Amino acid sequence: MQVFIRITSVLLLVLTVTKAWADPHHNHGVFNVERSSAPEISYLNVVKDEMAGWNLFVATKKFYFSPGEVNQSHENGHGHAHLYINGKKVARLYGSWFHISSLPQGKHTITVTLNNNVHQDYAVSGKQVSKTVVIEQD
Repeated sequence: MQVFIRITSVLLLVLTVTKAWADPHHNHGVFNVERSSAPEISYLNVVKDEMAGWNLFVATKKFYFSPGEVNQSHENGHGHAHLYINGKKVARLYGSWFHISSLPQGKHTITVTLNNNVHQDYAVSGKQVSKTVVIEQD
């Protein structure tokens, strides 16, 4: 019986995660900020890891990664990032570094957005604060 419960729990978790990743309408809204105080992504780099996968590094300005404040009230310049691969959200980033374990062969568009504590996209005049790079998996 315990094995059945564990297998069922794992299947439910996999289905939940898969649905969240595959949902193209995963949108929490936009939080517009003035250009002078807007957080920004100053640098995004994704490099092949010698062992496996890819290492992503994102540098920000006027932005503080605050994983302990996620789902709490908004605080200017605080939050986390969302990682999208080929337009699909795959993870939250709570810091500057992230390892992408594997990708299928071909070109991939990697986008990082900055989001406040309640997951809204930071934006300036309606334009999302984000940075995109394209990589190619051999």
